[in-house]
Amino acid sequence: MSSSFPCSLREIQELIKQCGNISELWDLKFDVPEFNNSNLGGLQKNRILGIFLWTKEKEKNSITTNEIKKEFEKFFNIEISRSNVSTYLNQLTHEGVLEKEKKGKIVDYKISHDPPMLFNRQPFWVVYNFCIYPSYVCRLSFFANKLTMAKVRNKEEMHVMELICINTIINRLDKCSICKYGNKEKHLKLKLQAEEYFKDKTKLIPNELKVYIEKLAELEIFGGEKIFSILNWPKITGKIMYFASKYKENLKNQEVLDQRMVEMKAT
Repeated sequence: MSSSFPCSLREIQELIKQCGNISELWDLKFDVPEFNNSNLGGLQKNRILGIFLWTKEKEKNSITTNEIKKEFEKFFNIEISRSNVSTYLNQLTHEGVLEKEKKGKIVDYKISHDPPMLFNRQPFWVVYNFCIYPSYVCRLSFFANKLTMAKVRNKEEMHVMELICINTIINRLDKCSICKYGNKEKHLKLKLQAEEYFKDKTKLIPNELKVYIEKLAELEIFGGEKIFSILNWPKITGKIMYFASKYKENLKNQEVLDQRMVEMKAT
């Protein structure tokens, strides 16, 4: 899928190797229908709509059957036939959830009505209808990519972006824990592990910076920052640089504390 904001799982894997206790949490998901074969069709439609949610976030309004198939297999690591994708798309169109437009031999699909911007309200409605996994994975991929490219930057800026990545994982696990297709208990357990790790990594981080980290780590539909915009990214970069400079000593002290905690656990 051509885009100014590609979504690469490889970049996440490279980053996550550096994140210690959270390395096994980022892609674990427990979707009940995959294990007991109940309402598997509902799960697959939920996932397909999640891909539409991701394409909307990066301001791409429509998507083809082949693109859906490709993205589905990338995100969920399972094969799905083109005919099955077409069946689900036709069902969603018949239900009024999607609209389609034929352009020669190609059919473009788009969401009929945009999901409401929920900000800090209960996100259950969105999670009930849309799998949020692709959107969070791509947000994580975006910052992982920027972090990989930031090797020439100072440690403080890289530290801030690493914290954004960890908080993004927490937000994803939080939403998966209220998904009707997911195992609430297992997702909550992973979320608590990730939150404990984030808490340890931010003990000396000022609240102003933590609030901004949390905003960048959240989806726009839930009140997070709009990051998939060529116009917005320079502003975000500037603010990260500003905070990294303003709280340079705090970030350095946090790194020292992190190292001490690692050494204590090793003894």
